[in-house]
Amino acid sequence: MRRLLVVLAVASFLAVAAAGCGHAPGLPHDYVQQSGSMEPTIQIGQRIRTGPLPEQIERGSILVVRFPGDSEDFVKRVVGLPGEQVAAVEGNVLIDDRPLAEPYLPGGVVTESVEPLRLGPDQYYLLGDNRTNSNDSRFKGPLTRAQMVALVTL
Repeated sequence: MRRLLVVLAVASFLAVAAAGCGHAPGLPHDYVQQSGSMEPTIQIGQRIRTGPLPEQIERGSILVVRFPGDSEDFVKRVVGLPGEQVAAVEGNVLIDDRPLAEPYLPGGVVTESVEPLRLGPDQYYLLGDNRTNSNDSRFKGPLTRAQMVALVTL
């Protein structure tokens, strides 16, 4: 009987800790997309699967991130890598003054103008695919690797 009580107490503690602290970094985890910021790639209410961050973050990767000062996680796409200059002119994202090919976006998507920004050695620029409805690096600034939570594997 005592063993059963100890097991129940430990299980209860772990359940409360998991609910309050999120998931363990690097372990697969399900998220439910809460906003339309990644539409049409990820729909509101869609369950997404994540995994550990790769050693090398690549352009086009979709990540779960936490912007400074926020207590919630966001899902965004990496468009700018460390050392690059990012801008948006005439509706197009520019990387080092060259238009970024974004085959994951539907035709007609326009990115509002963004002044050129040179990223630091550990800074990444992330945008939502739904450019008219995304609170991302255009408004919150670039992110560091420490602010990246997980890689979205869909």
